[in-house]
Amino acid sequence: MSDPFDSAKRCLSWGKKHVGDFKSRVWDFIETKPQTTVVEYDSQGICEYHKIKMVRSLPDELANIVSDAVQNLRQALDQACFVLGQFSSITNPRNTKFPFADNDPEFKGRLAKKDFPNDIKPLLASFKPYKGGNDFLWALNRVCNTNKHDYLIPALVGCRGTKSLPPEAINNPDFPLGWHRSHNEFIFAIVRGDKILEYDGELTFAVTFGEIEVVKGQPVVIILNEFVTIVERILLAIEAEARRLGYI
Repeated sequence: MSDPFDSAKRCLSWGKKHVGDFKSRVWDFIETKPQTTVVEYDSQGICEYHKIKMVRSLPDELANIVSDAVQNLRQALDQACFVLGQFSSITNPRNTKFPFADNDPEFKGRLAKKDFPNDIKPLLASFKPYKGGNDFLWALNRVCNTNKHDYLIPALVGCRGTKSLPPEAINNPDFPLGWHRSHNEFIFAIVRGDKILEYDGELTFAVTFGEIEVVKGQPVVIILNEFVTIVERILLAIEAEARRLGYI
């Protein structure tokens, strides 16, 4: 007997492949040292602005790979739910996509209308694919629906091969520190007056998610791995429940 969940598993496998590819491509890019550290002064010569300037932008292919990864992972969930629809008493089930929602009431309404057998809906409800339930699962769908050009930004992760940045490098609330897309630079510290900011070693960065709720500012590799873990766990649970209920 063929595996009814084979398509879902293949989508998961492709998602994993894209995650591994992304990790490798990011590391290759970082190893080219596409950044330089500079210090600039304000117009009055009072404040020092300590920055990482990207002399080369993040390759467009990185966002494309992230898009491929999350789309494959979401499709794995949709494919598994499509199989569940075939187990229902409905002749031609159509409403079978994985029931993502923005909140609990919306989720319950969507799940009630899905063309799934009623005895398997409690399992789907346990996944809580909405904000305030399983936030990372909800974020997977949100990333899928976000313009991929807004996915990624560099972020300072510290000094490689030496101690951490000193206290003077802590964010100053009087100035918008962080990534400035228009200048392709990351401002990580401002020093006022006669303070001296010293650090040795090489300042390095990671690739993080941009303006996406829940995952904003989080390292992309870590979040993608979390997405993979969640999706794989859900697929295993769906298959096990389908087997327990005698559908396969």
